This record gives sequence, C-alpha cells and structure tokens, in this order.
Amino acid sequence: MKTTVEFEYLPDAAACLPGRLDRGGLSKHSDMPLARVYDNLQLDDLMHSLELVVAKFRPAILVLGTSSDTGTARVVLASFARKVALKTGFPTLLVGPSNELVLKRAGRWEKILAATDFTPQATEGLLRAHELAGAHLIALHCVPKTEKNEAHRLLERLRMLAPFNESHTVPVQHFVPTGNAAEQIVSVAKQTKPDLIVLGSPISSRENTTDGESVICSVVKEVQCPVLLMSPQAWTPAGTEAAEASL
Repeated sequence: MKTTVEFEYLPDAAACLPGRLDRGGLSKHSDMPLARVYDNLQLDDLMHSLELVVAKFRPAILVLGTSSDTGTARVVLASFARKVALKTGFPTLLVGPSNELVLKRAGRWEKILAATDFTPQATEGLLRAHELAGAHLIALHCVPKTEKNEAHRLLERLRMLAPFNESHTVPVQHFVPTGNAAEQIVSVAKQTKPDLIVLGSPISSRENTTDGESVICSVVKEVQCPVLLMSPQAWTPAGTEAAEASL
C-alpha cells in the first residue's frame, strides 16, 4: 500500500512485561490498583522511550500489542496503550491475541463497530469509521440508566452523525442500549462480530472510566478483534498532511 513501516524494539519492555505479566508476576496480584502495577513495572520509563520514538518518526498510526495469557495482563497492557494514545495524540491500533485472520484485511475493514459518547474524539472516531467501513458500519451510543428517557433523542442524534453512506452504499446499523458502556460495547461486538472496533481516545487521565477501570481497558480485555483509538488532534489538516507526506 506504499506505506512505510517502522519497527521499534524496546528492550526494557521485553525484559519487564512478559515475565512480570504472564508468568505469574502479576496474576498473583490481580486485585492490585493499576497505579501500583504501573509503579512496579516502571512503565513510565517505557513511556518515555516510546515518546522519543514517536517524536522521531511522527507516524500516521501506532500499533501496539495487547496479547497475553491472562485477562489482568491484558488490562495492564490496554491501560498502557490508553496512556500512549493520551500522551501522543496519534491514532493507536491495539492488536490482541486472536487478530491474525482479521489483520489480513487491515486497511480493508469490511465491518466496523464505532462507539461514541458524543465527545469530540469519539465523534471523530465515528466519522473516520464511517469512511473506513467497506461493507457495514455499526454505530453505538450507550445511555446511562439514569438517562434512559433520552434514548430516542440520542438515537436520532446518532443517526444524524452516521447516516447511510450513499456515496459508498455502506449500510449503517444504529444501537442505543441502556446500561454500562463497556458491557454494552462488548455485548454488541459479540453479537455483530466486527473486524474492527473504533473508540475515542481519552483527552484526560480521568476520562472514560467506570469504577476505576477505563471503558477502553474493559473492551480490549473482552473482545477478539483489533481496537482503534482515535484522537481529534491527530486528524487536523496539518496532522493529515504530515501523515500523507510520510507515506
């Protein structure tokens, strides 16, 4: 696809993460707060190394692995990826343990699930997903139980943001379930089996969290397809021109 790919190997990550996460180092402490896990694994040093790489190459997209033998380790890896998206502002693709077949279609995603809470970054993700979907777009907005009376109005808002794409004849399916956002995204993903899930990346460290665990982490822990985190600043005209110039 005339795309330049840069591979970066970070020795500290290779030495630290696999043994500590997968071979019992973390699984014995599954109830540990993520902040303490970060301290124990010294992920701040890894983040600094990654920031230097990003500043050097200015990539159009970051690809990070979230494969692990344990759900707890996947949460930690997803938390780190969420922090990367927050710090860098670049679109970040999270590749899990069962993505080999799906990734063969990377760049030609047939069915995409995009969840939005109508924040700028989530809306940007939905619009980008609308452009990327090759055959089917599933647009989703989760309504808190306290706002279930607003479901019909929010469904209309979602339909306006993601209408039927007449230029590409891509059908759009709209979901506005009530309840926990992470649980509903996972439920719809299991029902519709998308090739890719698109979520808005956080713009603050406290954003997009439920009971101390982010929606992003909860989704990555449960789904079997790649997850793309979108950031609005990554797709400004200047950012897009820079990305195209690097291809």
